[in-house]
Amino acid sequence: MEIYYFFFIYLATFLSLVFTKKSTYDVAFYILWWLIALTLSLILRSYINYDRYEDATDIDFYLTAFADLEANVGLASKTKEFIWWSIGGYLYDITGSGKVVIFIIDVLIFFFFFRSFLNIRKTLFPSLNNSSTRFLLLGFLLFFAFTSGMTDHIRQLLASAILLYSITKVLDKKFIRAILFFLIALFIHSSTILFFPLLLFMSDIRKYKFFAVILIAIIPITLNLFLYTDFIYSILNINQYKDKFALSMGFVGETIAYYYLLIFCVLALTLIMMNKFSAQNKLIFQYVIILFLIYAACVFVIPSEPAERLAKYVCILLFPVVGYFFEVYFSNKILIRIIYLHFSLLPLIHYTMV
Repeated sequence: MEIYYFFFIYLATFLSLVFTKKSTYDVAFYILWWLIALTLSLILRSYINYDRYEDATDIDFYLTAFADLEANVGLASKTKEFIWWSIGGYLYDITGSGKVVIFIIDVLIFFFFFRSFLNIRKTLFPSLNNSSTRFLLLGFLLFFAFTSGMTDHIRQLLASAILLYSITKVLDKKFIRAILFFLIALFIHSSTILFFPLLLFMSDIRKYKFFAVILIAIIPITLNLFLYTDFIYSILNINQYKDKFALSMGFVGETIAYYYLLIFCVLALTLIMMNKFSAQNKLIFQYVIILFLIYAACVFVIPSEPAERLAKYVCILLFPVVGYFFEVYFSNKILIRIIYLHFSLLPLIHYTMV
């Protein structure tokens, strides 16, 4: 059933990118978007199988873990990502249903992405009207990082939604709020720390920008030292976890992360060659380049599987900014919308066929 619903969302997205006459029906569109998003969640959550963890997705584990945190979640995980486990456990205690817990988390994801898209448009692209960019909000529901996140990596998806929202707070010159939401994202998924340099760099404070560049190299090297080498395991004498972790790293081809790096490199070079970066758009250029540098620094020092997951973070952070940028600076609006939408659909087509 989900493939048919994806096709319905595709049709709605296609219509929204073709028919963009300025109108006053923004509230009606937002209500429609929420109905489509919540229906997508209900359809995907109807497939949840409580006995499938052996084969398994992250969601299967979370459903088991939320029911009994003490028995299923280690102290280290509950400490470093305590917000995630606290939310899940608390909601499970109230509702008694894992499916309801996941649905509520989906609502939070939708909310933060929805607000982030609106904030990015208002802050970086104030000349755009809502009607011409509705296709991005709808198309994001088809975007591969979003889809694979809803079916598996939901914790990372929630963290990335809040991370994107924290970046919009920096752009809105509300740095304290940005740090607050960044910390929430960090304590949901610890890999969020890799994007702390981006948060600093997007601020107006010059010394923060310098510090951010240094952190781009330091953070992934430190993570590699403590998480992906023998160093931490020998100190803590937990070689059994090392073996388990090493096994989990073998599921992903070693070259995939480099393919992502090549794609991000081509994107960055394309934006540079467009030569559209006036003083007003300097911030957009910096945003894309810093994301590229963060991923490039990580891909050479961490294993392939976490590097691939990191690529999904980067794709999520790029999707609205690049989409809005193309909308502003290409004259053939409909053609570039169609190309952008279908380019982002390619991984979803692969996902539905495997």
